[in-house]
Amino acid sequence: MRKLVLENRNTAAEKYLDTMPCTRGECEILRKWDRRNDIGSVGAVLFDRWFAAGGTEQAFDEVVRELGPKIHQRLGEIQYVVRDGRKIPLHGGPPSSGVYNLINMDWQRQEVRDGSSFIFAVEYADKACPTAYTLMAPTRPDLYSQKKWRKGALCR
Repeated sequence: MRKLVLENRNTAAEKYLDTMPCTRGECEILRKWDRRNDIGSVGAVLFDRWFAAGGTEQAFDEVVRELGPKIHQRLGEIQYVVRDGRKIPLHGGPPSSGVYNLINMDWQRQEVRDGSSFIFAVEYADKACPTAYTLMAPTRPDLYSQKKWRKGALCR
């Protein structure tokens, strides 16, 4: 489960992208896209916005117009927060696209509305004492994009 949450797979793209109507030249971006919402992924924002808008050709045209040249940029260049004057790229995506690493952006204000700020996973490999793993969004800006789990026992 720890891997699944942070692998940033876009399950909506995996399931629907190949059947969605896309005949424009800009569709090549989505054909080359890795179907992930990693900070280096090109096409993630285009798909997420298009899918949320209904996935029609008309919706595609509107999203392409709205995003303009940003459709060619990596996710981390578009989806970020600013802390202490620094842009911090964010991996993850909206729940509407089936991305388990949740990031909901307010695109007008370039702010995160909500997202995966605390994740808790429990492993029951040892029946006597399960192992807990936690991941929290840190307060230090230089640590935002890291995926570091803290491990601990739930009993002594």
